[in-house]
Formats: sequence, C-alpha cells, structure tokens
Amino acid sequence: AKENVEVKVKGIIDSLLTVKDPKKGSDAQLISDYYRSYMDTVTLEKLGATPLKPWMDRIDALKDLKEQAALSGAYGRIGVSTFLGAYAQPDQKNSQINTLWSDQDGLSLGERSYYESTDSAMMKIRAAFVHHVDTMFTLAGLTDKDAGKTILAFETGLAKLQLTNIQARDPKIYTKIAFSDYIKLSPKYDLAVAFDQAKIQSDSVLVQNKEYVTMASNYMAATPLSTLKTWMKWQLLSTYANTLNKAITDENFHFNGTVMSGTKEQKSRALRALYATNGRLGMPVGKLYAAKYFPPSSRQKVEEMIENVRTAYAERIKDLTWMSPETKDKALAKLALFTTKIGYPDKWKDYSMVDINPDSLMLNSMHLTEWAVNDNIVRLGKPVDPKEWGMTPQ
Repeated sequence: AKENVEVKVKGIIDSLLTVKDPKKGSDAQLISDYYRSYMDTVTLEKLGATPLKPWMDRIDALKDLKEQAALSGAYGRIGVSTFLGAYAQPDQKNSQINTLWSDQDGLSLGERSYYESTDSAMMKIRAAFVHHVDTMFTLAGLTDKDAGKTILAFETGLAKLQLTNIQARDPKIYTKIAFSDYIKLSPKYDLAVAFDQAKIQSDSVLVQNKEYVTMASNYMAATPLSTLKTWMKWQLLSTYANTLNKAITDENFHFNGTVMSGTKEQKSRALRALYATNGRLGMPVGKLYAAKYFPPSSRQKVEEMIENVRTAYAERIKDLTWMSPETKDKALAKLALFTTKIGYPDKWKDYSMVDINPDSLMLNSMHLTEWAVNDNIVRLGKPVDPKEWGMTPQ
C-alpha cells in the first residue's frame, strides 16, 4: 500500500503536474490542482484563517435557535458536526435498500468516557483540550472568551446524554420510525428546518437512540445561543484546520496527532499533500492508476480464473454424497449469486462538477466534502448498488 501511494500514485500526480491547461473538470485538472493547492504554502500563509471568515460571520449573525438549527443543517453539507449524525446506509433488516440513519454526534474527543473518566490520563487530555481550543481560537483570530472551558463544559453535558461505546455496539439497537415521528422527538429544537437545510428527505428514519434525540435537543434549546455559536465556530475550525496555515495545522497535529494518538512527528508537507489527494480524489486517481498498472487484459485473466473456480466448485457440489438434492440446489443458487469485483469498478463516479482551484485548499476540501455528502444522501430510499466499490483500486 505504501509503495502504491508513495511511488506509483506519486508518479501519476507528478506526470499530471506537467500537463498544460488540462480541461476543467477532467481528472487531470482535479487531481493536479488539488495537489497544487495543498503544496502552495505561500498562499496558505498569506491567507491564514481568513478563508473561514464568511462562514464565521454567518455564525455571528445568528439571532435565535431556529436560525442556529438551520445553519447547522447547512453546515452538515460541508461535513461540520452537530449533535446528531444523519446519513444513508443499508437498512439492517433489509440490506437491499438504503435508509436514513440517525445517531449521536458532536463530541470533539470522540466518545463519552473522555469526558467523565477520572483516570489521570483522561484528565490530562481534557486539560490539554481546553488549552488546544484556546490556542486554535487565538491563531484563527477568534475572540470568544474562555472558548476552551465553554466547549469542554458544553460537550461534557452532551456526552452524559449519549450511549457508551459498549451500549452503542448492541446489535439490538434497531428502531425504525416515520420521519414525521422522528421530528416530534425534538419539540424544542427545529429538526425539520435543520434537515431541510441539509437537503435530506426521507419517509422513515433508523434511530440509534430515541431518548437521546429528545434529551439532546432539549439540551441544545436550554443552552445559551452564545455558547452554541462558540461551539459551532470550533466545529468549523477543527474540521478545516488542516486546510489552513502552518501555525494552525501544527497545533491541530499537536493535539490530535501527539496528545490523542501519541504520534510524535508529522509527515512532510509533500507526503501529506500526496495522501490528501489520494484520499479526497481516490477514484479519479484510481482510474489513472488502473489504466497504467492493471489493464483490461489483466482484469479479464483474473475474471476467467474466478469463473473456472466457480465451475469447479459447482461440479464438486453436484458430486457430494452427503448433501440432499434440495440443499444442492440452494448451494448452487447461492454460488451463482456470488459477485466479483476485480481491479476497478465497471462505472466510475463523476467528479467533473466539483470546483477545484490551485490556490483554494479550504474551498477545494469543502467542495469535495459536499460532493461526498451529496453522493451519500442521494441514495436514500434507493436500492443498494452491489457493484459499487468501497475502496479505491490503488
């Protein structure tokens, strides 16, 4: 995997950087300009945190809780968390259909134990988190007073309403309700306007924890608007920290990489740009990767090999002496349904409408996030595509 990215994918990107005036929306343009925007440290230092300002101004302009709910929904389109997660996934009891899933969200430290454990290591993390938030706000030019303490206190209250990791893993969690009934779980917080701004429409919802929806929405309604604004600013800043200048990026790594994960040294800028490009535009990169390293002839050979195995397997099933004819028929039917995914998808996803520019790393990242969010949401109520790939060829 390391060789695939750091040698082969890097070689592909290097070759794209030499292409003059690639067509707007082409794989070459998207990949090369996103990589350039990551490597353009001169522009990043010049801009600092100013790319966030239009979004921060929208937060400052909020006048009431309904406007806050609406903006939270809109911010969900660019990957900024609120207290609820909402996305499309296969129905646990009907895996052929995509349905809306709603779960708990909004904790910067990941999960409940980080906020309530009295273990000395956890207490140190919480203290470091407060300092980290204050530092990030200062670096971003935000003047909210005691932001770190405010956010830790708010998220601690939210965490106490959430399921523990163990509770959340319980396979019995399955509550499917009408979307209209889901909205009614939140009488004091306007989930309808939030989902409308998120452009999410569904007839039903799979709810991880109905009680949490009610308790958390009441908690949001009881929280001062000024606190919610500070928290929204933090979620936005934290989400896009790695697309800003060096000081903010380094502080973000110090906490999330070193304090939280024990990683002492950050990868070089060039490596981060490479992995970010491969992560954000993995399928357009994968299309070029497959064309160079896994041509159709190679794919055909592997597919023929697999069909030979399938044929031999069927013959063995037919010759079994211990299996009844009825069971053999079911085994053969199951074998016939076995699908293969070799090398790369039959149909590549279209990224051509994503606006990517060589000097706008944060906006590039926002546009790609919105593309991914939309790619997920448009599945709601539609059949699961068994041919879709969940990983890139490389």
